[in-house]
Amino acid sequence: MASEKDAHIGRRLLQARVSQGLSQDDLGSMVGVSFQQIQKYEKGLNRIGSGRLWDLSVALNVPIVYFFEGLADKGKTATSASELADTRVTHSMVEVARAFGAIEDSNVKSSFLRLLKATSGKV
Repeated sequence: MASEKDAHIGRRLLQARVSQGLSQDDLGSMVGVSFQQIQKYEKGLNRIGSGRLWDLSVALNVPIVYFFEGLADKGKTATSASELADTRVTHSMVEVARAFGAIEDSNVKSSFLRLLKATSGKV
């Protein structure tokens, strides 16, 4: 049976996959499993074996420790859907990050970052 640790690793897998712009089918093909299996990993329904986790880290070009980042800080499990939503990387977030990364002018980057912070209320 999967645990909260498995759910955390699954969320990190989802974040890495989305940030790479890959579908579940794409990633599954890269590591030799079905998209349904990737879906189960991401939802924390199935545990990911060490060999498979290694394959996923290589396919996603992330260090294997990426999947465990933040795990030691989790003294409790999420208690609401909003807490779980806070850990999700959305397609819009990925688009913003890619667009921001493509800006070459450092002054424009700084201005854009100030605008984002001001409009989000997170100054």
